[in-house]
Amino acid sequence: MRALSHGKDPSCSCPFDKKRSGFILSEGVGLLLLERLQDALDRGATILAEIIGYGETFGISSDCYHISSPDPSGIGARLSMQRAIEDAKIKPDDVTYVNAHATSTPTGDTIEALAIREVYGKRNLAVSSIKGHIGHLLAAAGSVETIGTIAAILERKLPANLNLSEADEGDAEGLELLKEVKEWATPRIAIVNSFGFGGTNASLILREYEK
Repeated sequence: MRALSHGKDPSCSCPFDKKRSGFILSEGVGLLLLERLQDALDRGATILAEIIGYGETFGISSDCYHISSPDPSGIGARLSMQRAIEDAKIKPDDVTYVNAHATSTPTGDTIEALAIREVYGKRNLAVSSIKGHIGHLLAAAGSVETIGTIAAILERKLPANLNLSEADEGDAEGLELLKEVKEWATPRIAIVNSFGFGGTNASLILREYEK
C-alpha cells in the first residue's frame, strides 16, 4: 500500500516533519481497565483519568475514501473529533492537547492537521504524536497512545514530537507542533485520535480526575 517509510533509521518515524516518507512498524500492547466512576470510588481505587467523550456513534466516523489515504477534506477525522466533543458536552476550546494519530505519512499527517484546525481553530493548540517515540503499533496504537496521554495528564507534561526537526509549513499553520516536552497547565483535557486504513476513525476525550 506504499505507506511504509523506505528509510532504515528509526528517526524516519517523524510525524509532521518535512522529511517524512511513511511510517515505521513496531510491536507492543497496551491494556486499560475501564470502570464506572462510582464503582471505582466505592472500592477506593486510584483513578488515573476520566473518559468523558467516546462511543460507537459519537466518537467514530468512517470516510471510506481510499484503502490507505484519508479523504483529502479531512471530513472523517473532523467528524470523529466533533462527535467526541459533543458526547463529552464540552466546547472545542476546552481541549488543551491533541494526541494526534499522525503516522509520519506525507498525506495523512497533513490531512489530520487540517481537520484539527477546522475543529479547534488556529489557536496554537498543543499537538503531538508519540509515534516518533514508539513507531506504529497498528491495532495496539490506540490503546498505547491512550496510556501515554494518561501518563502525560498525571505528570502534567505535554509530550514532544520526537524527530521533528522542521515542521511542514502546511501542518504547522495555527498549531503548536511540540518539539520539546512542555509543562501542561490546567485544564488538562486531551483528545486521542486513532485513525485506520479504509477510513475508520475514532477519537477519545480524557480529562484529569478531580475529586
